[in-house]
Amino acid sequence: MTQSAYSLFEFYFRFINYLDQKFEQHLDEFTVKSFDLDGIDFLWQIVLNASDNDVGEKAIVTLARLQKNFASHLQGGILESRHRFLSQCLRALQEAASVMQQSEANSPTHLHASQQAHRAISLLNKFIQYLEVNLSKLTHGTSAVNKGSTMKLNLKPMTGEPHLIEVFENDTVGELRAKAADILKHSPKMLRLICMRPLLFFAHHC
Repeated sequence: MTQSAYSLFEFYFRFINYLDQKFEQHLDEFTVKSFDLDGIDFLWQIVLNASDNDVGEKAIVTLARLQKNFASHLQGGILESRHRFLSQCLRALQEAASVMQQSEANSPTHLHASQQAHRAISLLNKFIQYLEVNLSKLTHGTSAVNKGSTMKLNLKPMTGEPHLIEVFENDTVGELRAKAADILKHSPKMLRLICMRPLLFFAHHC
């Protein structure tokens, strides 16, 4: 599938589900209003099988975002929906690993299975990133009492001077990474946190 073909697919995917009142988009955010989205199975196929890596990455972002924000009337089924999502990711990863073990290295079958495994892992990673953002939003603006007591951590870059960072004991990893990124002037996505008491190290990925 070409990038232009994927763009056309995603346009109609959103539009058809919008017409069926299953999906809404507000600026850059999605709101899913039904667990039964039209075309979702084909989107999964694009994620796992698209030969164009850029198409695969775009599909991964879209599929993960569909697990991020749900309409209020779906709240009771979100956990089950995300369980199905994770199960499908893991099943794709297991199937790909099985094919890789049974096929000759660098054969077309082996390479395709390797691509599927990489895509499944990327999808899981993107899903976790969006959950971290959601958890940060849920706790943002709450009182210090709700977020627990404060503590100070020494933030030590791999190069440069250490910094003192104040956090709450109930802060999520996403919030901690965001605070570290703000102090160090780096994108949160480019930071890897390493806890080595009493210091908190970070590594910057180029």
